[in-house]
Amino acid sequence: MIVTDVKWVKKKGKKGEPDEIKSGFYMDGWLCENVSGIPRHIRKDWDCIGIVSGSGKVRVAKSTMAMQIGYYVAWLLAGGEICFDKDDLENYRKIIKIPNQEVKFNLDNVCFDVETLMKKGHSMPRNSVIVYDEGREGLDAKSTMRNINRTMEEFLQQCGVYNHFLIIVLPDFFSLNKSFATARSNFLINVYHSEEYERGFFDFFSERKKEQLYVFGRRLLGNFARYSVTSPDFSGRFTKWMPFDKDEYEKIKRDALSKIRLSERDLNLIRQRDIFISEYKIATKKTSKEIEQEIFEKYGLKITGDVVRRAMQLSLVVKEKKLLVDEQKLEKEEE
Repeated sequence: MIVTDVKWVKKKGKKGEPDEIKSGFYMDGWLCENVSGIPRHIRKDWDCIGIVSGSGKVRVAKSTMAMQIGYYVAWLLAGGEICFDKDDLENYRKIIKIPNQEVKFNLDNVCFDVETLMKKGHSMPRNSVIVYDEGREGLDAKSTMRNINRTMEEFLQQCGVYNHFLIIVLPDFFSLNKSFATARSNFLINVYHSEEYERGFFDFFSERKKEQLYVFGRRLLGNFARYSVTSPDFSGRFTKWMPFDKDEYEKIKRDALSKIRLSERDLNLIRQRDIFISEYKIATKKTSKEIEQEIFEKYGLKITGDVVRRAMQLSLVVKEKKLLVDEQKLEKEEE
């Protein structure tokens, strides 16, 4: 079915053919009905979290699906309305009211890092639509998922009072903490490609269904087995339509992720430095002041005793975390 009255240009593939001005975009009818209640839900002083995953794979159009849902819900929040009364055969699944306010969904509603998400959560008007695109498939998977779980917890604690609709875009649903994957999120949409690698397919899981998927699927090995352990509420297709320029979106995303990569690499270098300072101090039994003087005499660089002492503390934290992980692994092996 066609949803919203957004105007956009469909470019013709053949040379010489004029571009076509389109109104609205295609959305699966069942998907449309299931997300249409979100504005009413958040206006009753609730927040709402939707998850869009990609079967653990990359480049399967997770972001495209998220942006379509985001725009549609923002259109409803602006006053748009579609008839879902099955007794009204003439108007069923048709637009019966266009928005009387501006549809507030553009690139400003999308973020790629925790800091920006928190800022938008606090600064945007109540009942806003925010997309948090955790598209860092190229980074360490465990680090990325720890970041997502921590981000969701912080966002709900700090910004839950604003009753936003938050869409989390992430590679793998099963990497989420149990509380977020089941109780704290409202639905899951898992997108995938066909056997011929054609994009644009999805499965929809309601609260009850996604809990079943998480509980039973997490015990299995392999993405196909995990995402197939429970049947979805329904499946459907979606197009490649985006509510804003895709090239501009991809550029903003690349720039944001490159900054994240840089900051994580720098953080790793700082950890390595702290560990070396700590190990050197232990091996030489020198004081912080002596190490400070030695580095200045050999390299002409000023490093204070506070830096050395802080390095000792931080390296101890890293060591304690490793001991905790080793202990947890040992406990699992003994079970």
